[in-house]
Amino acid sequence: MKSLKSTFAFANLFKLRKNSKKTITNSWFELNEFSEIIRTVYAFASKGNLEHLKSNYKILQQRADALTIESMPAEFRNPKTIETLVVLKKQTKLVFELIEQQHPDSDINYVFLKLFGTFQIIIGLCSPEKK
Repeated sequence: MKSLKSTFAFANLFKLRKNSKKTITNSWFELNEFSEIIRTVYAFASKGNLEHLKSNYKILQQRADALTIESMPAEFRNPKTIETLVVLKKQTKLVFELIEQQHPDSDINYVFLKLFGTFQIIIGLCSPEKK
């Protein structure tokens, strides 16, 4: 019985975290747009397949360019989130440049995975639990 309660509690926590991410990206349209592409690319890149990234890196860059302090909802604007956004934009630009300059896949994947980590930090900073 205790195990069953723990399973339900974990499922509810997971559901809450998933809904929090939806709320964050829904209230910041540009982050939602960026989220759609980076999550799709990550699904392939995390397994070492960079073809999806290489065919979508320009879109990723365009969506990162659209992420601005002005487009950020006021409730998310704080020095740490702004600083992390700047890092995210620099990392996205670096991924773009590495692909354009045809660097080795290992270099591209390393920087992309760091970029995805930075994206996750922004999601965390904007989550209701962090306020």
